[in-house]
Amino acid sequence: GLIMGTGLLSALIGLKSIGVVVPDTGPSHGIVALGRLDDLPVYIAAVALIIMASMLHNGVKGAVLIGMLGATLADWILNGDMPGEFVKLGHVTPHAVEFSVLLDPSSWVQVFALLLMLLFSISGAVIGSSRMAGLLSEEGTVPGSTAVYVVCGLGTLLSSLLGTSPIFVSMSA
Repeated sequence: GLIMGTGLLSALIGLKSIGVVVPDTGPSHGIVALGRLDDLPVYIAAVALIIMASMLHNGVKGAVLIGMLGATLADWILNGDMPGEFVKLGHVTPHAVEFSVLLDPSSWVQVFALLLMLLFSISGAVIGSSRMAGLLSEEGTVPGSTAVYVVCGLGTLLSSLLGTSPIFVSMSA
């Protein structure tokens, strides 16, 4: 269920970014509507999807990565939108941690929800990966899994100090 939901959300985001899914402004006032299917980004995505599927069918290693890079390059070339620079290092500024927000009881609901979401995603990724790799013990434990939780926790603390999103581990990534 979680993996399917994440996949559907990723598909919706991708379809929105190429214009297939647009906000509904019609009289029905739905959430989304069908966009234009005759735009260049839609054609690029459809061709890339067909090429990726055929490469996956033929067992080409790195087929999805090759397809994504090819679609990106095709979009840059066909739209004349090549980036001026590929890597730009910005200045990192640490943020002050504001603990007074935790005095509001409703904030603890959000903290607990985020904690559960992160724990379930990390647990699912660790257990699923170890099962696929044959590392899951008969008791259901994963050797070295404590280190994964510690590193994700420390990374999330560091990301909060830098003002970025938490470490989110997912099997769909």
